[in-house]
Amino acid sequence: MRAGTEGGLKPGTRDRDTAASPGPGCGGRKADRKPMFSVITVCFNDRPNLKVTADSVLCQTFGDFEWIVVDGNSADGTRELLLRLVDARLSWTSEADTGLFDAMNKGMDRASGRYLVFMNSGDAFHRPDTLAQVAREIGGAAVEPAFVYGDSVDLRDGVESYKAARSHRLHWRGQFAKHQSMFFANTGLRYDLGYRVTADYAFIANVLGAIDDERRILRLHWPVCRFLLGGINETRRFRALREDFRIRRNELGLSAASCAALYLLHYAHTLSKRALQRMRRFTGSAGLPRHS
Repeated sequence: MRAGTEGGLKPGTRDRDTAASPGPGCGGRKADRKPMFSVITVCFNDRPNLKVTADSVLCQTFGDFEWIVVDGNSADGTRELLLRLVDARLSWTSEADTGLFDAMNKGMDRASGRYLVFMNSGDAFHRPDTLAQVAREIGGAAVEPAFVYGDSVDLRDGVESYKAARSHRLHWRGQFAKHQSMFFANTGLRYDLGYRVTADYAFIANVLGAIDDERRILRLHWPVCRFLLGGINETRRFRALREDFRIRRNELGLSAASCAALYLLHYAHTLSKRALQRMRRFTGSAGLPRHS
């Protein structure tokens, strides 16, 4: 999860890319060929969580990838951390952006891999051999996949919970898997910045809409990532619901009545979920009553 940045950042300068030999214990790749994966990380004033992501990415046992970090001109030591990371697969910039999806588009603009995967600050691959497993699944597919997705492990306050992906055919209902558990063929699609909070939902709708052969969608039945909860889709949930309405209408072509029904269902679910969270916090802080 990126500690999100919206507009209004002070103008920044573009930092130099770093390049050196791969670190010990991590597989490398030849510099004269395009990698299989482009791992893209965006961050803003989130140095401790970026370190978690760095440890996960750079020690993947499968070395045929590039790691692109797009920092939003952080002032918390993020650039100093990136300068200390010595790995030929890493390149990074630090400059102002207009928000999360603008930064993600910048990362895509620089990506040369066959497949793109986003692993933002605080997120991590589930295991050191995750990329190796994904590469093996892609290599064994009957038809070269254009889209790959799997399960995730969600993290909140140090507590883990397994999150199984739903079928991609249910995308009209809402996001069916974590964005960090998805791999996209590098086709040149970009996030629509007209959607400030749920551009990822619109992006996936367009990715799926461009695939005319179901065999080019590969479902993995194991966790791809560890996802740090608390992103802008969650903290700005009601704005997200309004954008989802527009996406279902404009990108997915659902009827206005269907969009309204789904909006009301998700709105009611959000209210009940937040009420339950407040109740749990209250009972947890109040504790059990003492008996005389």
